[in-house]
Amino acid sequence: MCLELEKQKTQDRKAYTDSITAMNDAINGSDGSGVCPE
Repeated sequence: MCLELEKQKTQDRKAYTDSITAMNDAINGSDGSGVCPE
């Protein structure tokens, strides 16, 4: 049960991170040369 919850949280975090990345790509261009040089 706990393991499933952790897995779900990980998937949610990845989806969140992916959406942030997509938003940054839309703003800065996908070459990563925008304001966030991570």
